[in-house]
Amino acid sequence: MPVPPMPPPPGHTPPPGHTPPPGHTPPPGHTPPPGHTPPPGHTPPPGHTPPPGYPPAGYPPAGQPPPPGQPPAPPPGFAAPPPGLATGAGYSGHAAPVQGAPPGEVRATATKGWWRRNLWGLIALLPILALALGPTAKESLDLYNGVDAHEAVVPGADGWVSYSGVRMRLVDFGPATDLKSYDGAPWQPPAKTKVWRAKVAVDAGDKWATDKYVVASCNLGLEDTEGRQFTANPSELSGSDPSRRVASCSPEDDDTPTPWEVEIYFVLPESAQPAALRIVRGTELPRYARFPVS
Repeated sequence: MPVPPMPPPPGHTPPPGHTPPPGHTPPPGHTPPPGHTPPPGHTPPPGHTPPPGYPPAGYPPAGQPPPPGQPPAPPPGFAAPPPGLATGAGYSGHAAPVQGAPPGEVRATATKGWWRRNLWGLIALLPILALALGPTAKESLDLYNGVDAHEAVVPGADGWVSYSGVRMRLVDFGPATDLKSYDGAPWQPPAKTKVWRAKVAVDAGDKWATDKYVVASCNLGLEDTEGRQFTANPSELSGSDPSRRVASCSPEDDDTPTPWEVEIYFVLPESAQPAALRIVRGTELPRYARFPVS
């Protein structure tokens, strides 16, 4: 009758190259020697921890699953985390696959991250790009000519200006020192300001009988010797009698015969010196009527 093999005593270390017989189960706490290759079907005991460097390279053989309790071999393409990187839960060292890519194919995702980080910067560049590809110098000049009044039409020898289908003439211009308030009492402008009054005659000819808007929506302004422009009937006139009237080239009553006269008031700094009265209609740009006053 065969005698069963005797188990090794506690603390026994097999010699190098020793291969345990089939079915052999190492005792609890047993540590395999360096280079030891477990036999096929070997199952490590509960609580067994492989030593450093174990299992050896190439184990388990390709296509063979590892025995229970043994960590699986790293997949192809495995990359260890850089030093100091906290791997945390979910880190596997695998390159991120792209959805829809063939099995095993890994694509770089850095390009997507670059676009995401720089999206708003690229959007901010759009206006600059539009300016770079915008209108030519000629187109810009044409645009300027269409929105700015810079082509003056001045009076002839008789003092009249033909502008916007009518004739205009500056009848009088000078300081307004006799202004009244709403109740008829004398009115004084704000400190360090001066009020100027312009009187303009308008002759609409035969057009006035059929077109009461022939001079409607005209803008009146006063230019000083420094090139500054001041609007008619400003808020500084509040409380005075002229402030109750709208500054316009049209008469207050449509039944007024042509030619008629209109009065326009301006408030300038006390030190400013008027240079010219300006009358502008949007339909006539870039032309405007200019009456020198000094």
